Amino acid sequence: MAGSSGKLPTRRRAPQKGVDTRTPLAPTAVRAPLPRLPHDKPRVGFLHWATAKDLDTGYCSDLYLYFVRLGERGEIELVTLGEIPSATSPPYPLLDRVKAARFDAIVSNGIWSADYLTELSKLNVPVVSCDHDAAGVPIDSVLFDGMKGGELAGKLILDYGHSDVLFVNKLRRDLSVPRGADPWTEDSTCAERRAGIQHALVGTNAEFWPLVPWVSQSGVNLNIKLKETFEKILAEMGHWPTVIVAPDLGIARAMRGVLQEFGLSVPQHVSLLTYNARPNEDRVVPPEERDISNLQYSWREMADQAWRMLRARLAGVQAPPKRVALRPHFVDYGSLGPRREGP
Repeated sequence: MAGSSGKLPTRRRAPQKGVDTRTPLAPTAVRAPLPRLPHDKPRVGFLHWATAKDLDTGYCSDLYLYFVRLGERGEIELVTLGEIPSATSPPYPLLDRVKAARFDAIVSNGIWSADYLTELSKLNVPVVSCDHDAAGVPIDSVLFDGMKGGELAGKLILDYGHSDVLFVNKLRRDLSVPRGADPWTEDSTCAERRAGIQHALVGTNAEFWPLVPWVSQSGVNLNIKLKETFEKILAEMGHWPTVIVAPDLGIARAMRGVLQEFGLSVPQHVSLLTYNARPNEDRVVPPEERDISNLQYSWREMADQAWRMLRARLAGVQAPPKRVALRPHFVDYGSLGPRREGP
């Protein structure tokens, strides 16, 4: 493969490793005293999109355990509901079970169905949607700001002088679509992160490459699929990308494996950047996991904002639905380096 060609962006000074690159929190994250509740122990339902039995060790454990600890301290009575998604079951607890539980407040975690969230809003109890923007539904939302995360990624990419940016896209199977409809859609979180990067690159000479579709599907060897699609893009573009951005840590590691199959190293040949939300912020990150630089979000911060929203509603606060978007900060593990001319 030939080296990179075409006009190069204006060289910018690369950020120094070890400096504090955290983005200040938005004004909505400023802490204020929690309102007093009208009664001591509200019954709070934690609704999950899948089975709830592994939440304490899963991808969002800090979010879930925050509410578990509120229950242990006697501040709430916590009830957790979840279903096991299948071809015939919806990816959320059945509404009859939710209604029968007679909750005082509800945390909806990662449930993306607008119809379902609308039904929750009709129960006349406070509801907060976590990890999903419940736009158009009269409930509060707290989510990770994908657009700001993408814009921060784009700024870093430009600061390091990169010219060819490949974004590894992610498709998901939407279990709530009508029978017979195409269930595969671009993951909305990935779409925001992609759009943020593209917005940051507008007006520069950096080129945003065609997307690599990554599909989570049973029986598909994802590394082989990634390699095949990557080869097609390389043939079309005629040279290597200078940086690859993956929407999450798992896909980033898979993409690094594909690069290694081509004999390429990170960041000596191609830089690599991703996004991450650590399940447990108290856990010390071992050396083998300090491998890919990322834009990092906080589940614990999401939980804190969600509880403040619910507590205010339980205390009688009346206001339009509130949306809080949490920004990430950059964690530099050395995989994002200056632009290279090619392998």
